[in-house]
Amino acid sequence: MTQALGVRLGAAFRRHGIDIHERAIFLMPNVPHPSYLRLNSLCDVMLDTLHWSGGNTSLDALASGLPVVTLPGEFMRGRQSQAMLRGLGVPELVARNSDEYVATALRLGNDAGERKALGERILANRGALFERDEPIRALEDLLERAWRETPEG
Repeated sequence: MTQALGVRLGAAFRRHGIDIHERAIFLMPNVPHPSYLRLNSLCDVMLDTLHWSGGNTSLDALASGLPVVTLPGEFMRGRQSQAMLRGLGVPELVARNSDEYVATALRLGNDAGERKALGERILANRGALFERDEPIRALEDLLERAWRETPEG
């Protein structure tokens, strides 16, 4: 699958006069998680996948303060990163359309000061994403209700 993606991206890059081998690095499958996490520190900005949000990938990036640019999709699966970014107080990373998605990514890729400021805001606010009790309480309630509804409960 990685090779097929590389072929498709390479063709798209060539149409714009860009050599994919100078601009893209494809990771080997099953990179150990600690190694993958270290890669976030080498990135300027993460682009959320279109139509299928990053989920754990976005969480890992945001935990390290790496700005994530997203364009929410129609379905919930494409809106997870949007919810994370809004919860962290960085709604400017949520694009309204594809032109804004590209413009935001390019701006951040070229503006180290803005990237740094966003990264600092993300880190300062990450408790709003990672230290919330509501999901734990909701799971507790679900498990208690499920237990009460069993014959043993």
